[in-house]
Amino acid sequence: MQASSTWLSIYPKGIYDLLLYIKIKYNNPLIYITENGMDEFDDPTLPLEEALEDTLRIDYYYDHLYYLQNAIQDGANVKGYFAWSSIDNFEWILGFTS
Repeated sequence: MQASSTWLSIYPKGIYDLLLYIKIKYNNPLIYITENGMDEFDDPTLPLEEALEDTLRIDYYYDHLYYLQNAIQDGANVKGYFAWSSIDNFEWILGFTS
């Protein structure tokens, strides 16, 4: 699946593949996923109710958390997961200083 940034693709199973690779390659270190999320096309023409449904993002997190859970069940030493939000980039436009 394509993200709105042309250089990004959405591949939920990749989180599983990467965590199991790290487990094997680096002797199963402690892992905290400090940012995971997606960008989306801005469509200002959407009615508010439809925009709030946000099914693409819901599906994104559901799929990624499914594979994250499988990786943990298969022994990946993941102790934390933090979802990305727009607030994470708020400071880019002087959000914390003005």
